[in-house]
Formats: sequence, C-alpha cells, structure tokens
Amino acid sequence: MFLNLLDKLISPYLCIKTRLKKLRRYDFEVSRYYGNSLFKVLDLKLKYHYKNLTPFEISKEYQRKFPKKKHLYLYGETPLRVYEMMASRWDLGSNDRFTELGAGTYRGGLFLTSFFQCDYVGVEWLQEYAKFAMQLKKMHKLKPFTIICDDLFNVDLKDSNFIYLFGTCLKKDEIQTLCQKFSKECRASNIITVSFPLSDYSTDFITLDQMLLEFEFGLTTVYLQRVKC
Repeated sequence: MFLNLLDKLISPYLCIKTRLKKLRRYDFEVSRYYGNSLFKVLDLKLKYHYKNLTPFEISKEYQRKFPKKKHLYLYGETPLRVYEMMASRWDLGSNDRFTELGAGTYRGGLFLTSFFQCDYVGVEWLQEYAKFAMQLKKMHKLKPFTIICDDLFNVDLKDSNFIYLFGTCLKKDEIQTLCQKFSKECRASNIITVSFPLSDYSTDFITLDQMLLEFEFGLTTVYLQRVKC
C-alpha cells in the first residue's frame, strides 16, 4: 500500500520532469539548428505531421500485429545533438554514405542531409514513417536521400562506409546475426552502435573510438568500430 501511494506521488513529478527536459531540448535544437532554413522547414513539417499521433503511438499500434516481437513498441529517437557529435567527430561529409538501420521518422536523415550533405540511406520497416519521409523527399527534391522500407536484416550494406545501429532493444541472437552480416558486407565500413560494442558479441570487430552522449534515457556510450583486417 505504501509503495502504491509513493508511486502516485512520484509519477506526476517524473512526468513534469520529462516534459521540462523535452522543452529544454526543443529550445536548444531551435536555437542551434533552425538557422538552416531547409532543415527548419523539414523539421516543422515533420512535427506538424505527427502532432496528433506520435511516432511512439504509431509504433505501438503496429506492434499489435506482431505480438511475438514485443520490443517493437519501444520506439526511441536519436537526439540531433548526437548526430551532430558523431558526424563532426568522425568526419562525415559529402563523399560518405551513411546508412541508418532503424530510421524511425527519418528526422536524423533530414538533419544529416541538411547539415553534412552526406549520401543518406534510411532503413525502416514501418510504412507510416517511410511514406511521409518520401513525401518530404519529393516536395523538397532531397538528393541523395534513399528510403528503404524493409527489415534491416535484408538490406545490402556493401556500398555504405558509415552504418548506424541504435539497437538497444535488439536481442542477443539478433545482434549476433547482424555481426555476421557486418563481417561479410562491411569490411571497409565504420559501424556505429549505441550502448554496446560489437566486440561483446563477436571477435571480428575492433573498437576505434567511443564517446559518452546523452539520449532520451540518459547518458550512454556510442562506439565506432570496424571489422578486423
């Protein structure tokens, strides 16, 4: 009984704290990134499109069609500041192809295309996200900006020299399967993972760099690695 009462007292506080955190992040992103007119327009259209039905709610609704894949509803976005830090530190530029495995609403791709002019490829199997991203691509003639609506395990990665996996909800066997895929297809690629290094799951990889960055759920380490020669 005491724990239930404590939970009722703490829950409103946590909700307020979360909202304040989101407001601070929004103010930071507007002041730092909306000076780029292209990104400002794209991001405002994205926010307006998802104002009534959030990406999390869309993902949760989709998950009900696949009850065995219970991690699908755990939708999470990479903050823009994280994309900026990764791209700046690891010299992402116009000659690079950046493939994101799990692109969500493609906000990260819109950011990277606007600021770093890289060849962006976003892999996402929820059609609702991919469909609106495709509309934005056509409206604003975004190039190079590739949208792939498919399972990330099926995508050919041979031509990508940067691969980003925000796979904190993946199971051990899924990560091991991806490790095998990376070993075969990505021998010259920079592979970025969040919260875990691939070397925890396979001896085929070496960590080149790492940094501590802040996500929605808190601070965690982001790893840059390659397949061993």
